[in-house]
Amino acid sequence: MNSPAPNRQSLNNEQYFIRNIRQTDLDEIYSIEKRAYKKGWSYGIFQQSLTSNRGFILIRRDTDNIIGYGISQVIVDEFHILNICIHPDYQHQGLGKGLLYFLLDKAREFSCKDVFLEVRASNLIAIQLYLDAGFNEVGVRKNYYPSEKGREDACQMCLSLF
Repeated sequence: MNSPAPNRQSLNNEQYFIRNIRQTDLDEIYSIEKRAYKKGWSYGIFQQSLTSNRGFILIRRDTDNIIGYGISQVIVDEFHILNICIHPDYQHQGLGKGLLYFLLDKAREFSCKDVFLEVRASNLIAIQLYLDAGFNEVGVRKNYYPSEKGREDACQMCLSLF
């Protein structure tokens, strides 16, 4: 049985704001991706995401530095979270959770019924974040992610909003 959808939650911190990704943000976003993941998205995937996906960045107000991003896509009545990443220097401060809940609010704005995502099977911290937000594990994608040792499975997760 699905858990109830989480309530609206913001970052509750006036140091940060969220805006849409722009072309001029790509170099900084790609730099964060390379620092956060050994085998992450390519620069080309980020370029493609500007035209076919909805991307948002988390910015620190006092420096204007990008410290995280979330990229999603709406397909009919489904909301797909494709990438959430927080700069390693800012992790474990609740910013990833804030960005996740921001994306869930966007899913509701688009009247999406379900939210889907994949997460590395080894990323236990992210899996716990998603479980705490009400996601359920619905499957496994074998050998989905590239890794240092070849390929790694992805845990498929879903949250029903209605």
